[in-house]
Amino acid sequence: APGDGDGDDARCANANDANACSVHERTPSSGATRDEQTGWRRNPARVVAAEMFRIRDVRYVAVADASGKIAVFRVPTLSVTAVTHPSEWRLHLHSVHRSVDGVASFRQSPHYVAWAGASGAGAADVGATLEVLHRPCVNLNGTRIERLRFDAGASNGRFVGIGQNGELLAGVIIVDSNRATCVVRSVTRKNGSTLAPDSSLATIKGYAFVANPYDVTVLNTTVVGKKPPREVTSAPTEHLAAGFGRFVGQSELSDGPGLVASNRGRLVVVAFPDGLLASYESDLPTWRPAPMNTKLWSQPVFVAAMGLIGLWQFYRSRGHAAMGSSWGGPSVGKGGDGGGLDPKLLEQLMGGKDGG
Repeated sequence: APGDGDGDDARCANANDANACSVHERTPSSGATRDEQTGWRRNPARVVAAEMFRIRDVRYVAVADASGKIAVFRVPTLSVTAVTHPSEWRLHLHSVHRSVDGVASFRQSPHYVAWAGASGAGAADVGATLEVLHRPCVNLNGTRIERLRFDAGASNGRFVGIGQNGELLAGVIIVDSNRATCVVRSVTRKNGSTLAPDSSLATIKGYAFVANPYDVTVLNTTVVGKKPPREVTSAPTEHLAAGFGRFVGQSELSDGPGLVASNRGRLVVVAFPDGLLASYESDLPTWRPAPMNTKLWSQPVFVAAMGLIGLWQFYRSRGHAAMGSSWGGPSVGKGGDGGGLDPKLLEQLMGGKDGG
């Protein structure tokens, strides 16, 4: 409830204090300086990341502010009286942790509340010891992570991020039993230029969207780990707005940062400076492994190889003595005639032991 925490909502609970609530104003006064307009970004208590976790059959909500403080709330199990007792819906503060380098994004994990910071990966064992792990990222090359999103279609912790100097980052963060690992596999610049550090990032399966005040760029992240993310296309913000019948002038584009979000599926939402929210259903192709019956099992060479291996295993198990009887006749070397086969051929197959 407002007034119970120490975030922007708590300070804005007093409606008479206009200065305390100015962080929520959409348009600053005409006399405000540029520094005053963007001062909210330096507010150490503003929320920068939030995520829901399910750990040991208990649901938690983790919220991080700009100072690196992480508050973990336990989601109560609702009873049949929840409708008549709204207090049962209230989140209960479970624990508070501190990230030494802030939180750029939370990372889903079945055992920990995990996150990526400006220079490393961290995790808190909220289900047992409350111990906090932190490991620095390898190969950051002197930069720091400003924005980061994990690939929605990858379970191995693959991520795309933006560095403090506008670099495009790609790597992997793994958090498992008593171990946190962060490896940056590429640090590149998009088409030789830099990305705005406050650009917005969103991901769907196989792709990442980077939005700044002037354009939205689509990156292919399928091959992250082997190669840097590849730019697929880029569209100016005013062109995207025109597709919805809205005109956005160049002067309006500098009013604030670009904003893009996704549901980690196929839905992508882009926010425009005039307040328009445009939603897109992504038709970008994603790679899917071919069904097993259309892959190796149906290849002629594979079928022939399996047949030969089967025959070899059969004769190997029956032994040399059964080779003749396998053709319907008596066995070789026991007075039989080899089942009607050429005796010389049988002699060669038997290694010449019976012949002269």
